[in-house]
Amino acid sequence: MLAQLNLNDYFIDEFAFAANREREAGSTTSGALSVDFDIKRSGETPLDFMISLVVDVNPLDEDFERGDYRIHLKLSGFFSFAEGTSEEMINGMIAHNGLSILYGVARGSVADATATSWHGKFVLPAVNFIELVRQKTAALSEKPRKGKKK
Repeated sequence: MLAQLNLNDYFIDEFAFAANREREAGSTTSGALSVDFDIKRSGETPLDFMISLVVDVNPLDEDFERGDYRIHLKLSGFFSFAEGTSEEMINGMIAHNGLSILYGVARGSVADATATSWHGKFVLPAVNFIELVRQKTAALSEKPRKGKKK
């Protein structure tokens, strides 16, 4: 059975990492993780979406001093739903499933890039996308809309 949601293509928009040479090799820590995203419809049909995913590990200097790596990765993924997929199913799947799929790409990219680096392969930790989407939705609903009075 084919999936309702398909990853058609993805691109790495930005990728930089630095190994903390001040830390002793073999004393691994994951450090601070930040994940942000944006989802929008794209393409020729309402079944097409683009997800932008930004992953930062130890973005602040004080975090990097305690961690093995500083990593910044921005990915764009292009997704589509199968013909006939209901709007209800699309709304229920695009954020959680699309983000999980694209984060898997991010995990592989980071692991590959760091595999031959000073501290060895770094695997991004698992992320609870249900909670991340809930938090972002709540934060967006709290922002005042332009032109509206409180």
